[in-house]
Parts: sequence; structure tokens; C-alpha cells
Amino acid sequence: ADKLGALETLINEQLGEVELANMGSSLKLCLVAEGKADIYPRLAPTSEWDTAAAHAVVTAAGGVVVNTAFETLRYNKEDILNPFFLVLGDSIEKWKFIAPALL
Repeated sequence: ADKLGALETLINEQLGEVELANMGSSLKLCLVAEGKADIYPRLAPTSEWDTAAAHAVVTAAGGVVVNTAFETLRYNKEDILNPFFLVLGDSIEKWKFIAPALL
């Protein structure tokens, strides 16, 4: 199974049924910022310009955007591609149980 499928299964087992949304990356970040989504795992390529503005919105709303090692996503790097990342609307600690699915 792919990483996203494994992640979905793990979250289903721990927290109950997952609802998936099909829309652009920035909109998904904004759903987390608004509190309408709890997590947005992005396990596919994006560029810095795809996420930078929405990352600021998430941060202002009290959420975080982190890489799969749970470190804050960084910008203005030599490589403009983002690593795979997670957008979390609440505590990083609450979501650490998903770490094995991200390896």
C-alpha cells in the first residue's frame, strides 16, 4: 500500500473514519486553519509558492505546517520543492502516532 493509504488506515484505527477532500493544496491548508479539517498530509511534491501564503494563514490560526519528521517547514531554500509535509490544526504531540506510516 502507498504511504497515504497506510496513513489513512492508521488514522481510521486510532480516531475513527476519515473524510477525504479533493481540492488544491492551499485550500486544504485553509480548511485546517479554519478548523474544518484536523490534518492535511501532503505526501506528493509541491513548490514553495504552492504553500507559503497558506502556511502563514495556518500559523496565524494556531496550527502548524511540519515535515514528516515534525519539524517546521522551511522556505527560501536552494531547492524550491517542499518535502512531504503535514498541516496540523492542533498539537503536534496528538499526531505523533502517525509517524510510523510516514517512514
